[in-house]
Amino acid sequence: IKLELYKLNKFSPQELFKILDEETKGYISLNNLANLLEELEYEPLFLRHLIHSFDKNNDFCWDYDEFCNFISVSSEDN
Repeated sequence: IKLELYKLNKFSPQELFKILDEETKGYISLNNLANLLEELEYEPLFLRHLIHSFDKNNDFCWDYDEFCNFISVSSEDN
């Protein structure tokens, strides 16, 4: 599943959020993001910065709206 996630257009934002929200807590944590990106060997500092960049309420997690903001910015870069 992790390799398929890189093809974001295969999933709706809701489906992708549910996949990344591994503990079904209603948010994507730094650990969730790290688990996804571990194969790419991103530095923990980069992941913290990425989460913080889209974390509007400063809880160090992405709720669904914050995640959608990330997805929309990421898709604009392609």
